[in-house]
Amino acid sequence: MTCDVCGRTDDNDLDTQEYHHIDFIGGYGSVFGDEVRIRCDICQGCLLKMIGPHCYYETEDGWKRLTAPER
Repeated sequence: MTCDVCGRTDDNDLDTQEYHHIDFIGGYGSVFGDEVRIRCDICQGCLLKMIGPHCYYETEDGWKRLTAPER
């Protein structure tokens, strides 16, 4: 699998399980185009860089903003 953002290629099953595949068709008035099919594969590192600051994770005390990768 190859990341469409950074070009990283993985063939390790554990790494490829963490890729995110986006596949949708833009609806009427979509910024992507009416009825245009959009597809991409994104590795977890690129996804974290793109949306990490906007993500939350669940804890016993409620939802907390993601500030650093959990290890």
